[in-house]
Amino acid sequence: MIVGNATIVNNVWGGYVYATLYPGGATLPTVSNLNYVPGQVVPNAFTVKLGNNGFNIYSTQKTDFIMDVGGYFA
Repeated sequence: MIVGNATIVNNVWGGYVYATLYPGGATLPTVSNLNYVPGQVVPNAFTVKLGNNGFNIYSTQKTDFIMDVGGYFA
């Protein structure tokens, strides 16, 4: 598991959008880590398990992420 902070920036698309962090190789879950609307800069802490391919980031719209990994644990 890794822990850190993910911040969404430069999101310009309309409507309600979200982002999900999840283990690499796993199926996309039905929950989100970040919910945001256009123009917002939204930070949120996360804890995500590492899969066979690290971890994935999925967003419903094009955006930029700033990721800070603070640590890990088994």
